[in-house]
Amino acid sequence: MIDNDKKMRFIDLRAQGWSFDRIAAEIGVSKPTLIKINKKYAARIADAQRIVLEELQEKYYLSSRKKIELYGRRLLTIKSLLDERDLSIFTTAQLMEYEARYIKMGNKNLL
Repeated sequence: MIDNDKKMRFIDLRAQGWSFDRIAAEIGVSKPTLIKINKKYAARIADAQRIVLEELQEKYYLSSRKKIELYGRRLLTIKSLLDERDLSIFTTAQLMEYEARYIKMGNKNLL
């Protein structure tokens, strides 16, 4: 059998989605042995996979609060740029339509 450090490394790598072949090459343990360990520690591996998934969601998923902040910052930037430009080529109605579209898009993405 393999030592505890290699078991823990195996669990970590399986949680990250590594294949048996890749793990075998990485930690120097045969694939059949890893398959046995996988069966024995399936619950622990599943728990570790959930933790990895939660970390990824936290890192990449925009919460509703973050979406509001993002769209709010963009809207402020747009308004600021509009204030600096000569928009005389656009009608008031066109400018209001552009602003309304962006607000609508931001609200739609907040849901």
